[in-house]
Amino acid sequence: MTNTPDDLRAWLDRARTASPSTETAVETAVAVYQSAAAGIDALRTVQTEAKALVTEIMTETGTTSYTTPAGKCYVTAPSVVTTYDAKALDALAANDDEFAALLAPFRRVTERAGTLTVRAPGNGKEAAA
Repeated sequence: MTNTPDDLRAWLDRARTASPSTETAVETAVAVYQSAAAGIDALRTVQTEAKALVTEIMTETGTTSYTTPAGKCYVTAPSVVTTYDAKALDALAANDDEFAALLAPFRRVTERAGTLTVRAPGNGKEAAA
């Protein structure tokens, strides 16, 4: 199986229309997914190498922003991220009604649907679809 998008789509089309069973169609779809993931990983490696080259040049020149015909690259300003341990705060709130009342207006709960996970056999590496 090759990694071009057209080839992978052709494999999927055959799986959709000509598989002798649903099990065969699923096996083909998983194989196509894994092949696409490998191609994406290879491209991300090239992206990382390109970014490293830009970082090296910026470090050597002291320049933090470039605009070229191919695009822009720049270093963003530093920022601060604040997080809270929701489980610990919930545990405190469970034992302290006053604290729970203070916390309640600021507490937001969002439910997320489950996602399909596809794993390669034996390596445990997952990719959510």
